[in-house]
Amino acid sequence: MFDVYTGSRAGRPLVLLLLAAGALIGALGLAWAQVQARRALGDAVAIEGTPLIVRLPKGWVRDSKNPRLFGKLVRKKVWGREVWAAERTVEFFYNDYFVQFMHMFQVAATRSPEAVRIGEWEGVQYVVQRRSRQMVGQTVYRWVSTPEGSQIGLEYTPLVEMSHGDLYLLDEICEAVRLSGDEPDRKPQALLAHAGVGFPIAADWEIIGPEDIGGPGFWVQKVEEHQPIWALGVYRRSLGRRSEPIELLLAEAQQVRSVFRRPKGQFREDGVYVGVLLNPDVMRSGSVIASLWVVAKSPAEAAVIYVLADPRYAADANEAAAELAEMLEFVSAYPG
Repeated sequence: MFDVYTGSRAGRPLVLLLLAAGALIGALGLAWAQVQARRALGDAVAIEGTPLIVRLPKGWVRDSKNPRLFGKLVRKKVWGREVWAAERTVEFFYNDYFVQFMHMFQVAATRSPEAVRIGEWEGVQYVVQRRSRQMVGQTVYRWVSTPEGSQIGLEYTPLVEMSHGDLYLLDEICEAVRLSGDEPDRKPQALLAHAGVGFPIAADWEIIGPEDIGGPGFWVQKVEEHQPIWALGVYRRSLGRRSEPIELLLAEAQQVRSVFRRPKGQFREDGVYVGVLLNPDVMRSGSVIASLWVVAKSPAEAAVIYVLADPRYAADANEAAAELAEMLEFVSAYPG
């Protein structure tokens, strides 16, 4: 064709072809290098108040108010003004048991998990759709539990719709997560002793913690395929000025957003009082708190049990809580 239009012949067509191929390869290589540079992770960073060591892409900054939140900032025009906005963010969580269980079960109610890893630990991932008047996007949640009973989670959110590049970058961030030093060995009996209680531990129950909210506490969870399906938060309490254990139960219920039936209670054969508030419909209520229990022997010997569950397993969780409430013994008075 070159000969037809010009009446001449290219001197070295093979050389031209090689030059064109070289230019294309060079352009692709430059583009690849630029992408890799944007994804390259920076130095290790410690998350304050936790043993977490993480690495973020170079150029990402830590939020001034939340030391667990990092983001990539870009300039955007909003109403004619240039402002800084987070193009992508990632937030890390460590042993925020109550908060993470609440979040996890809310997400798990309508989605199937995917197997992922954070650091050396196997866990699960959920991708959640975000919708607003301006845009549609996704947020990725990932959770793992360590053999020592710790929970590590993260939340990754791009400003716009999730891309394959985002998932690749998230994998790189997760692979770099480490713990500084050795985690303490939180043996189940040590956690029970920390809260001053005792009970036989079923074969499929895991004891994790501690978590002290209003009093010494820990969690009992059941895990299937690296994913907790329910969790029981056991916290020591004292009745204080309350004359009846049911008053403690109602006071605890006021601290959470959930709909409960009227309280029921009875005394065990050993004289210990057990009371319960049941959520009549976990699937429709929008709350993952399936029930709330109180176990009380004396004003200084009392405990509450928060029952959190994937709504599909709420009945199983309540059965486990009833079993736990019947077996719970107090080995020491309230330490407060």
